[in-house]
Amino acid sequence: MNAIAFLQASTDFAHRTYERTIAGLTAAHANQPPLGLARTVGSAMAHVVVVEDALVQATLRGASPLHASEFAGRTGISDPQMFNTEKWRSSVKVEPEPLHSYAAAVFEATDRYLAGLTEADLDVTRDLSAARLGTPSIGWMLANLVIGHLNNLTDEISALKGAQGLRGYPF
Repeated sequence: MNAIAFLQASTDFAHRTYERTIAGLTAAHANQPPLGLARTVGSAMAHVVVVEDALVQATLRGASPLHASEFAGRTGISDPQMFNTEKWRSSVKVEPEPLHSYAAAVFEATDRYLAGLTEADLDVTRDLSAARLGTPSIGWMLANLVIGHLNNLTDEISALKGAQGLRGYPF
């Protein structure tokens, strides 16, 4: 298996796990105030999808993120933004159905991006100094900021659902 195929398979698994973990989630559960200092399920969902959208569309492709273009006003997120501040986490609200549609479009766009990559593309770097990440390669960004981030937040969503008495992971 080459690196592109590995990234495609890993991204597909992360997307499917996220989708299965949030399936059937209601707005009431997504926006339920958390225990202690935890975030809401909805803020975790919104954050992870907006980050993938902005990273792939803007940072890697040089295009407008879907939340600012074809999904503007239709993301199911009251205030879509990439940065996960405490103020944002405590105020953002989500509607699961429109968020699901937006996420599906983001995931499809990521799949198309990956399908167009070559092995040499994975070594190209991007300047992420403003985010204190230096100049990582596209391969590193995909593995850590898309796949790893999505897996980490899906795990958090699963735990937050469990704290509400809901089933987290579907397996």
